[in-house]
Amino acid sequence: MRKVFLFLFLIALASPWVAAQQTRPTTRPASAAEPKDALRLLNFALRDGDRNTVAKAFETHSPQEVKLVNAMADYAAALASLHHQADKSFGKQGANAVTGDTDAESSDGLRAIDKAEVVIDGDLAIVHYKNADDPPVKLKKIGGRWMLPLSQLTAGADAQSEQQRLEELGNQAHLALKTADEIEQGKYKDASDAAQAWQSRLLDVVLASATQKKGE
Repeated sequence: MRKVFLFLFLIALASPWVAAQQTRPTTRPASAAEPKDALRLLNFALRDGDRNTVAKAFETHSPQEVKLVNAMADYAAALASLHHQADKSFGKQGANAVTGDTDAESSDGLRAIDKAEVVIDGDLAIVHYKNADDPPVKLKKIGGRWMLPLSQLTAGADAQSEQQRLEELGNQAHLALKTADEIEQGKYKDASDAAQAWQSRLLDVVLASATQKKGE
């Protein structure tokens, strides 16, 4: 059963390789009229916390899939808010310590997209990343826009696993916003202190989820 789940896939899609890249990419496509542009838009949306663009990047077929996409979009927005507040309070290096170097990740992701090979067959496209262990990414053209079918990410996952991941994303988004508020209020003496608090909270969510799953 496929267990690589939604947001982890998005992070891999946005940044297949993480490097010490300091240049902030700024050329954002105007639309998802081409398969690579759809992936680039998603990359920028994840970096900037543009929840509407993240949500629109996926094709869904059920209310549960819509909930999952919205939860992912909310988490992306919350994580970007945390990074922004950490940058405002601790500077760029401090923000990178808290959430990771999102500019570097975005830059690496864009370079990977540029190098990828795209095979188009009518309204279907497959993107093959070079030197990547990840499976090819499938896209579908709908109404003139290329979108990622959510089904390729959730194939094999049962309803219980989907619900569990939905709850995890909701908790993580809540904690990201809470940590951002605490940084703004001056609760943490430095970026290292804030980073430790954020990472500890993330770990608590993962462990709680694992414990719940083990007991079922």
